[in-house]
Amino acid sequence: MTTGPDSGPGRRRGPRTDLDVRARLVAVAERMFGEQGLDPVSARAVAREAGVAPGALAYHFPAGKPALVAAVVDRRMALVGEDMSRRLRALLDRDGEVTPRELVEAVLMPAVALIQADPEGGLRWMRIIARLQLAEDPSWVAAVSGGPKLDELLAAVSARVLPDRDRHEVVGRVGIAVFSVLALLVSPEQVGGVRGVPGAGLDPGFVERLADFAAAGIEGGRARTESQV
Repeated sequence: MTTGPDSGPGRRRGPRTDLDVRARLVAVAERMFGEQGLDPVSARAVAREAGVAPGALAYHFPAGKPALVAAVVDRRMALVGEDMSRRLRALLDRDGEVTPRELVEAVLMPAVALIQADPEGGLRWMRIIARLQLAEDPSWVAAVSGGPKLDELLAAVSARVLPDRDRHEVVGRVGIAVFSVLALLVSPEQVGGVRGVPGAGLDPGFVERLADFAAAGIEGGRARTESQV
């Protein structure tokens, strides 16, 4: 019979302290959400996969699945968000016009860096972000509007890219371009690109084509407007 502080009739019931239950739940949730999607995966399924009792799930995430999704977003958002913020601020603080390609790279390259550093985990996380962005999920809205306020920075830099256009129209155009690029970046099958060996990261040539595609789309919008004047 095994005895000790965690066994026997004298054991104090409560959250386990021999492992970081919250961190394990978030890590498992990221994997399941990234591989299966957000809607099909319940919070209880995450707990079951993590080997955690439902009571422990409720203890760490009393608000249920929305809080678990928010924790998954926060897990990597600080690192990626700080990189995006730094790049966008550098463009905003610089004199002169900002090119569409520079704006695209400021948003795209932090995501690329994350995936290259952690090919499997980073790609799963970015897939979750892309899905939340498409659905305008509160977790995504909170992530981009808090902290470094990426939405405000992106809007300000967008105005520098097309200074002669209506600000709201420009923000919408850039938003479409950025979302399209991120969605293609994390797609299971890279159109026109080769991901290579699973877990090996992204094909640099494909990343270049994505950046070219988004920049040309933004630039094309300006060209059509000028031709109509």
